[in-house]
Amino acid sequence: MPTPSPPRAFIRKVLVSPVKTVAYRNKPVETAIYKEPVDGPVRAHGVTLQGDDQADRTAHGGPYKSVYSFAEEHYPAWRTQFPDSEALQHHGAFGENLTTQGLLEDQVCVGDRYRVGTAELTVTQPRQPCFKFVMKLGTHLAARHMINTGQCGVYYGITGEGELQAGDAITLLDRPTGAITIARLHRLYFGRGIDAATFERAADAPGLIPDWRDWLLEKAKAAG
Repeated sequence: MPTPSPPRAFIRKVLVSPVKTVAYRNKPVETAIYKEPVDGPVRAHGVTLQGDDQADRTAHGGPYKSVYSFAEEHYPAWRTQFPDSEALQHHGAFGENLTTQGLLEDQVCVGDRYRVGTAELTVTQPRQPCFKFVMKLGTHLAARHMINTGQCGVYYGITGEGELQAGDAITLLDRPTGAITIARLHRLYFGRGIDAATFERAADAPGLIPDWRDWLLEKAKAAG
């Protein structure tokens, strides 16, 4: 497949949240999915944005899930699909740190390095929906819709500390030759009937984090 053109993108909103306790199905749940927009610059450092946190660091956070972005372009279709979801009326519905324009899953590749404000972010992987995402949107159908549409958003590691804010351009600095798109990796994760050779080729893509390369090789072995 041809390499997708580098996107021209920028930040619409920067959103963060500390860990909060909310009630879900009559049980307390700790979560930081209820992101709120921030005015002015926010520092990207270590494995998070200033003022942000993750409740379950086995599923979110760390060097490969430090920042999560979701495309504003997807919001209208989600609002049409789930008109009763109050969360979708506002940016941050998906628990994203960055609501973006011009940064779609079929244009973004694993291993892409972006200059965002004075920070540098490197694309690591797609997002898989979890029960907290279902809780936030208020419908169990939300997870299946994300899987079916491939509108999953993008995770990044912070590879250069700095500040970012709404309005900043997201500028591609480098893309590894032969890199795999976020959309393609999402389809491989949730697809069926995929042959071993397809998984093996994907595992050879540059920029993959170890967990994803190992998973692709395991799927190739199972499919073979």
